[in-house]
Amino acid sequence: MSPAPCLNSSQQVGGSLGTALLNTVFAATVTAYLAANAHTPQEIAQLTPTALIHGYHVAFVWGAALFTAALLCAVFLDQREEGGRAEPRPACRPASRSPPLTRLCRAGLASSHTTTAAAAGMGLAGSGLVVLGVG
Repeated sequence: MSPAPCLNSSQQVGGSLGTALLNTVFAATVTAYLAANAHTPQEIAQLTPTALIHGYHVAFVWGAALFTAALLCAVFLDQREEGGRAEPRPACRPASRSPPLTRLCRAGLASSHTTTAAAAGMGLAGSGLVVLGVG
């Protein structure tokens, strides 16, 4: 069995959790800023744009920190072969009959995600016309 479905699901869940986390950081920062600096409804109305900018700034800093941590993990946890270089793996493997998207994959013009989305859209998923896999 191919690890692609697990990888796709992990990417979807990770993206959702990351968005939820950064949204929570943004909302908490805006609320804390307004609670600390505004005491009347007029001050709240006046400081709301500044609080929103501050919230976005803090959320983007946290996002950059998470991205940097993910980049470091990707660089240092990369599994390499004995020669020190990772061998490139094709994004998709052609089946016996080669539809147009599989030919694009062989040429390096489409990824397995493109092929999966197009195959599902054309009703070809699971029909044996497109075989996807990693490695």
